[in-house]
Amino acid sequence: MVLLLFLIGGGILGYWRAEVWNSAVNQRQPEVWEGAVVVSAVRHREFGWEAVLQWDRPGPLSKTSADFKQAVNVGETFWARCELAPTETESLFDWGHADLAQGVAGECESVEVAEQNFWPSGQLPPLTWFTLKVLAAEMRGRLQQQIETTFQPPVSWLASGLLIGERAEWNTQFNQLFQRVGLSHIVALSGWNVTVLCGVLLWVLVRLGFGVRQAMWIGLAGVGAFVLMTGASASLVRAAVMAAVCATARMHARPQSPGRVLLLAAALMVFHNPAVLLWDVSFHLSVLATLALVSDGWAFLEGWQAPVWDTSQTVRASVAVTVLTLPYIIWKFERISVVAIPVNVIVLPLLPLACATSALAVGLSALGIHHPLITWLAALPLQLIIRSAQFSAQLPWASVSLESLF
Repeated sequence: MVLLLFLIGGGILGYWRAEVWNSAVNQRQPEVWEGAVVVSAVRHREFGWEAVLQWDRPGPLSKTSADFKQAVNVGETFWARCELAPTETESLFDWGHADLAQGVAGECESVEVAEQNFWPSGQLPPLTWFTLKVLAAEMRGRLQQQIETTFQPPVSWLASGLLIGERAEWNTQFNQLFQRVGLSHIVALSGWNVTVLCGVLLWVLVRLGFGVRQAMWIGLAGVGAFVLMTGASASLVRAAVMAAVCATARMHARPQSPGRVLLLAAALMVFHNPAVLLWDVSFHLSVLATLALVSDGWAFLEGWQAPVWDTSQTVRASVAVTVLTLPYIIWKFERISVVAIPVNVIVLPLLPLACATSALAVGLSALGIHHPLITWLAALPLQLIIRSAQFSAQLPWASVSLESLF
């Protein structure tokens, strides 16, 4: 009962904060931002490049989007001046505010670059929150370049999505392919990535002689660095917060309730940035999918027997998550992927192998170890995932648009 009241109260408070935010944004006059920026994301467009700029400003709204005719790369730093266009929306539920959930305050009508690489070479910059974001963006940019060096498209596109959640190089056809068969979620970094990262770090640290508590704290620090490096998407932040709360409870021998931990993580995210409550699709789907896995979301499947070959409950999990997220997907995208469940049952067991082999190949490539056999073996699971998606997308009625039915 207390949990239900807390959920209702949090929803009302979050709605009120979002409404206040909406009014403030609509009444905002054109602003001019000037200062240090780092490119945190890039997407290639027909007109050139669309970039997300992270500014050295406090608060959750510290990013802007901007168009560039010349190529820009993730991790580039410069001193810039931006004339921020005002945002106008008629309703609080207008999805034109979706960028606010990602911390993007608006679009730069014009950008003037005054100085490239404003930090002198060889001089350490001051340690600030913005500095950490710059270092994270630079590392993400270097990893992206290393992945592109190791693999060829479209394998490099999928590897970037699985390892660092980057889809900047995905063309429209490749993006629609994964949407059509219900596989877009596999490149959305979330709890699965956090679980694997924590498991690997704990295994290594314990064998290096660290105590369990020490290894746990170091592992959580590693998860925090990974979240920052990959851009801190809503699904990944939610998973990291849940991991931190569960680890703290375990170290202090406190009982854990996955449902309450999920609610706490969601409440903290809404408190920090109320825009995610209404406009962040990744946040909505992440919470719904996690709720299906940590609660009795699949109780309706208790009497259903999975096939004999299913030992990991992949089928049950896929069905539960699909059923719980289906109403939201229908409402938001007006499209249903009929082949989503069987495709996920085939692809999900390949993900650990695909991530492990691609990460190993990229690491060896960064060390200067290149061999065609290593690259081919690493690309094989990625190729299987892509081929499965392509085959399924060609099936009749693989994806149904609701507009065609009504």
